[in-house]
Amino acid sequence: MKPATPSSRSRLIALGSAILLIAAAFIAARMTADKGFFSFSPPATTEMPNPEADVHGPAGALQLYRTFYTAWATMILLFPALVYFWYRKRSETAGRRWLLYWTASYIVFLVHLWCAMSGFFGGDFEKMTHTSRVSAFWPDLIVAAWWGIDIIVAWTQKTDRRWIEIQRVIVHLAVFILFVAGSAYEGEVMVSKVLGYTLAATVLGALVRRYLRKEV
Repeated sequence: MKPATPSSRSRLIALGSAILLIAAAFIAARMTADKGFFSFSPPATTEMPNPEADVHGPAGALQLYRTFYTAWATMILLFPALVYFWYRKRSETAGRRWLLYWTASYIVFLVHLWCAMSGFFGGDFEKMTHTSRVSAFWPDLIVAAWWGIDIIVAWTQKTDRRWIEIQRVIVHLAVFILFVAGSAYEGEVMVSKVLGYTLAATVLGALVRRYLRKEV
């Protein structure tokens, strides 16, 4: 079942949520860039146990903080998107909310990519692909493109064919794994880890609840 088209009011709420979270991320970055919350050196690895700092000056710190905070903002919107996804075929309301927050979270994610790729790394692909701050550069880009394509299909297709449903489940799982692994497992600060584990528990809990209800 394809979700009913969201109302104009619902669209404004979802878009407003995305805009507010982006604004909050940028304001928070401006206010805390000098607080030392994040390391100015990339995580140590066996190949490079004592990496040199890759953040230089206030401008570099600001870009680093924007990158972190927009990632967190994306995760906040992924909570409703990934939970409602599993209920979208049972309820038109859930379907509409899934589509809205799946789209809104992608908008914030694009801002995060821009902050990271253009801001923090300055468009230097050599830096992006050779730093321990980014563990899965190409998979991230593939998922980003796939996510965008799925959103376009979701808004334009009148009916969901089987292959669309299959790829949609896969891309949702890919986004889920990408964010949980990047925050809970590889997160540099406690807030990232807490968000990651909470997202994992919330989504898995929703999935279990869905299938338990199905069996009743």
